Amino acid sequence: MTRRTPFSVFSGRARSLFSFPNVPESSMQLSQALRRHLGSMLLLAGPILVSQYAYLASGMADTVMSGMLGTVFQAGVAVGAAVWVPVQMFITGVLYSVMIVVSQHFGAERHGDIVASARQGLWLALLLGVAASALLYLLAPHLTLFGVTEDVADKAREYLQYLVWGLPFSSMAIGVRFYCDGQKNVVPATVIAIIVVLVNICLNYCLMFGKLGLPAMDVAGCGLATGISMALSFVFFLFYVQKSPRYRSHRLFASLAAPARKQMKGLAGVGLPIGIAMVSEFLVLSVIALCISTSGATSIAAHQIAYNFMMILFAIPTSLAMATSIMVGNARGSGSRTAERGVVLTSVCAGLVAGGLLTVLMWLGAEPVAQLYSHDRAVIALASQLLVVAAFFQLVDAVQICLNGSLRGIEDTVVPFFITSGIYWLLALPLGYVLSGMPLPFGLRASFPGYGVVGWWIALVLGIFLVALALAARVRRQFFSTPIEEEEEADGNKGCAEKAASSIMNTDESQHEVNTGAQVDEAQTGRRKRICALLAGLPGTIRRHPKKSMAACFLLVLLLASSSSEENGAVRVHSMETVAISTLRQEFPVTGIIKPEEGAEVKTGSRFTGVIDRLHVRLGDSVKKGQVIAELDNREQEAECVRLNATIRKLRAELDMAQKTYPLQIRETQALLDSARAEHAYAQKKLRRVNNLHRAAAVSKDEAERVRQEADVAAAATRQQKSARERLEEEFTLRTIYLAEAIAEAEAELATANIRRSYATIVSPMDGVVSEITAQEGETLVAGLQVAYLITVLDPSRLELQMFVDENDIGRVQPGTRVAFTVESFRDRVFEGHVDLIHPGPEIRNNIVYYRALVRLSPETALTLRPEMTARCNVIVGEKENVLCVPNTAFKWIRNRKVVFVEDTAGVRPVLVRTGIEGLTHTEVLEGLEEGQRVATSLDLPTPLPEEWLKVLEEAPQEARDS
Repeated sequence: MTRRTPFSVFSGRARSLFSFPNVPESSMQLSQALRRHLGSMLLLAGPILVSQYAYLASGMADTVMSGMLGTVFQAGVAVGAAVWVPVQMFITGVLYSVMIVVSQHFGAERHGDIVASARQGLWLALLLGVAASALLYLLAPHLTLFGVTEDVADKAREYLQYLVWGLPFSSMAIGVRFYCDGQKNVVPATVIAIIVVLVNICLNYCLMFGKLGLPAMDVAGCGLATGISMALSFVFFLFYVQKSPRYRSHRLFASLAAPARKQMKGLAGVGLPIGIAMVSEFLVLSVIALCISTSGATSIAAHQIAYNFMMILFAIPTSLAMATSIMVGNARGSGSRTAERGVVLTSVCAGLVAGGLLTVLMWLGAEPVAQLYSHDRAVIALASQLLVVAAFFQLVDAVQICLNGSLRGIEDTVVPFFITSGIYWLLALPLGYVLSGMPLPFGLRASFPGYGVVGWWIALVLGIFLVALALAARVRRQFFSTPIEEEEEADGNKGCAEKAASSIMNTDESQHEVNTGAQVDEAQTGRRKRICALLAGLPGTIRRHPKKSMAACFLLVLLLASSSSEENGAVRVHSMETVAISTLRQEFPVTGIIKPEEGAEVKTGSRFTGVIDRLHVRLGDSVKKGQVIAELDNREQEAECVRLNATIRKLRAELDMAQKTYPLQIRETQALLDSARAEHAYAQKKLRRVNNLHRAAAVSKDEAERVRQEADVAAAATRQQKSARERLEEEFTLRTIYLAEAIAEAEAELATANIRRSYATIVSPMDGVVSEITAQEGETLVAGLQVAYLITVLDPSRLELQMFVDENDIGRVQPGTRVAFTVESFRDRVFEGHVDLIHPGPEIRNNIVYYRALVRLSPETALTLRPEMTARCNVIVGEKENVLCVPNTAFKWIRNRKVVFVEDTAGVRPVLVRTGIEGLTHTEVLEGLEEGQRVATSLDLPTPLPEEWLKVLEEAPQEARDS
């Protein structure tokens, strides 16, 4: 009994996984199925591919045209696109269900159900579009919470707020497009996509730069143009569906049915897994990019090159997958399981061919593609490695996308979602973290190898391979687990009729082939039969021997890659240059922006709300410090000042009156007091005399009591008059103090009112030029928690260049470092300056760490330039005169040695050189070459290298090897 090893068990399961059962055993029948479905699939995939590239061109146009405004504007559009594109991606994925359901109804010829499903799809699209608009409108003002700088966030907010209104129209346009696509009518969507892209570019030009009499709205114009383009796409689809004879009988928009909860729930149940899966894959790639951002600028740039190029090619298998979904849905609706399987097999074969071609393209073109994106040799080398790894990713990814498209065609979306998301998040992402060399706890880092950014891509390739395996198993279960005969019996009379019709058609085709074959030459017929036999037997061979077939595919790719080099030992030289002595600069390029110096741009306005009465300046006018530039309506402040003046006069009059009347009243009271005192003195004397007489019994007791009472009354009257005098004196003092304080308070309020009245007169804070006016005469300035800015004054002679130097180069920049730069407006003129200051704080843009270096510009240079211009800068860190210079393209690395190929009478030979400083285009050569020698700057090396060359390299001194 043979013992089964784990490897044999695994190989047996893999063989059973890729050997689809119940497939026609005849290779000729299989080839006929491929011929029958391949043409239709390509006719569907072609226009879809053009549509996808049209949408990519629209986004590229927004990026390029916003870059013409400046770096900050371009960054704002990029951030805005990074926010709304995933939302649009989710909506597209959810509405994918409309295409699937419509394609099944179309295959079953249920035209009433087609219209009903499309109408519910439009309701779903409208709901998604409105929700997306509200979400983006609320999110736009808070982009700084995600680490976006304030200036970029402002531009992104403007871009989004002018764009979001078009999302409901875009969503409904997608719904109508999928309504047409599900009926195998994909050309209108392509034509509309091309028209919308052209319209978007024209609107961008007019609205962003103020052409054809329209206002210049910069990034807001870009967002508005995109929103208008979204609305126009829906209008075009609406017009086409209403006017096309193909859909006129459907009357899709004649009477919109009310939203049906059950049907909308069914559409959402099919589409939500697709939308979430799309966003999930986008988030996985974003997390990987975020982790790679800690590896330095070289790794980030190389990853971005590989990712960008792969996304450009990604549209090809995606188009095949959409075509597959449509055709599988049609076949499922018609009840033909044979057609379903034929479409699935055709899709897989087309995915293999497309993936193989893209793999070969990426493998052979890895270095040229990297050179298109960058001139940094380190970036080119790393990007070339990533593109080679991405080539394998492209091969497997094309197959799994087609498999996924097959499953979507039968509404199987939930299980593929869990397969793809689970493998990406639970396997590929952790494995990439380990293989990339990221820190691990408990000292585990030493136990695992670290491959840097290449490790992430290896993990992605492994993950996508496992996804393809799992989806292949799912396709095998869904399409090939039941014999065709049983399914055709279950289909009933319709299946029998279709089989009979197919038999008659095959008989007619066979008879036509026999008649045609009798007319052609016998040799050509035999050759064609042999070719057809080979092609027809290929699928069966792949199915029976999956491992050998896969190994043969990889071997074929390797052979194709190796065949690009010359194998006959000859060197093919494409271009030569002469070694010369000249001045060499050691410099590196950076990007910069012309900005006003600190204090050179001042925004002035008003601190209170008012209507602009007069505006004394226009945009571009020169102004002097203190010059009146605008006046606001200050009638309210004038009235307040008049009221306060009247109040002050009234209070002063009251004070004068008090100072005049109170002394008179006090004197009158004093006179009464003196009279009371005299009467009191007389009463006291009389009382003493009467008392003496009473003791002498000269007067009666009653008389003595009466006199005593009169004395007491006189004393009380004296006290009363004294109190009255004191009360008047105190009242006079208090009244005087009160009126004086009231006058002082009114004068202070008047001073404040005068100050507020002065706010209505806006003056220039400095000498300069009016660079911005935010309102016009008759408009109202509203001052809230801050000043309402009206006019910006700029001193054009005080500008500076802000350079963004990444963390790898900032160590070579010091205050005083020389800088040469150019701007687009003056391409033939080179401006120069010196670094004045390096900001200590970093700035992170697109996950790259930059430091700002400021270059002060002379007044003459500043007056020539304009703020926000983008500058291409070369930071000169070293310069040598009279050095031997060789173009950088002449250097080749062979076995870790820098080699230059020199032409002499014997041909081309390698020469080891020792180099000095390196410039952007040339490098200093210290030893190995002489002036006047010709070196090869572009050549194809033989494979293998000649023995004499290897001998020269091996016998080279250690100094040359180290160089």
